[in-house]
Amino acid sequence: MSDNERPRINPKSTPNDAPTAKPAPKPTARPVTTVARAPRAAEAPKKPPIALIGGAVVVVALMFMLGGDDKPAETAPTETAAPKAPETPKAPTFDAAARIAEMKKAAAPGATGQSALAKAFQSEAETWKSKGAPSDAVTAMRTAEADAWDEVLKLDKDNADARAYRAEVKYGNELEAYSSARWMTTDERDAIRKTHLSMLEQASKESGWVRKTDFDRRVKPVVEKHAKDKAAWDDI
Repeated sequence: MSDNERPRINPKSTPNDAPTAKPAPKPTARPVTTVARAPRAAEAPKKPPIALIGGAVVVVALMFMLGGDDKPAETAPTETAAPKAPETPKAPTFDAAARIAEMKKAAAPGATGQSALAKAFQSEAETWKSKGAPSDAVTAMRTAEADAWDEVLKLDKDNADARAYRAEVKYGNELEAYSSARWMTTDERDAIRKTHLSMLEQASKESGWVRKTDFDRRVKPVVEKHAKDKAAWDDI
């Protein structure tokens, strides 16, 4: 550049008098147009095809049929309080002497009371035996029963229960008529008379009662054998 082309500066001018450059205009931003999107409709849950449902049912059924013996998964046991051990029952005691004394003390007086006591001893002996009582304890109870029946007979000699307990029957002189029957032989009459006297002796010791075994063995057969003959003779 030549000296003629350079701009001339006024010596009296100040720095503020220097020409200022205009700033370049800023580009204006274009407005952004926002287009609002329509909200999406909620999608309905997809339904599984019917074929898939039917297949699942068949599979489950087959699993039950083929694996029916499979045990279900065990769940962990819950902690519970330990149950109390059952109390061991006390073994029964069989004090025969004490029990007999107790029962005698509670018995009513008289033949009726002693008869009831004897039956109570019998029942107690059977109960003890069923519970496994020692044999000597059961025997002691049986002895007390027999003693009670003896007391009954002291008060009532013809007590039917006491006589039945002792297996005794009343002898009614059934052989007397046969011991003198004229339609019998002498030997038969003598044999029957001997038996009759023996039964009378036994009956005299027990107020007319004899052992049932003796009556059935010695008296009953004679009566049954000659009853018809006696009846026929009596009708003459």
